[in-house]
Amino acid sequence: MTESNTESEELLFELIDFNTNHTWKIYKDGQCDGFPEGVMVINRALLVINALQGRIRQLEEALVANMMGREDIRDQINLLHLALGIHRDDTSKYEQLYAAQQALSWVQDKSLALSPYSMIMGIPSKPEDCLDESHPTQS
Repeated sequence: MTESNTESEELLFELIDFNTNHTWKIYKDGQCDGFPEGVMVINRALLVINALQGRIRQLEEALVANMMGREDIRDQINLLHLALGIHRDDTSKYEQLYAAQQALSWVQDKSLALSPYSMIMGIPSKPEDCLDESHPTQS
């Protein structure tokens, strides 16, 4: 089998015969050391490792995308908050802006705002952390 010449290769397995001190090594890149000519080494662990690394990469990408999406949500919440101040006198517009702000706030952190359904249906279980100043007046 091919002898590995570099110490930087990632070692997956090392087998040691304690009677002879002979060592067999299998590296992540498929190289093998210590096996005699004519021996076929089938590295099934590499398939599992590659699959796990691929899944980890997917999860990392999803996490980054989720975090970026949360920034977009936070930006929209901030814009809606500013618009609420501008449209205080336009009751219809104010209620629409407020509903959108609360829905996005609820998506971002369910403990800080009423669910869209609870808000629209007037369910009185208002979280303590919900800001009173941005609530529309009840008519």
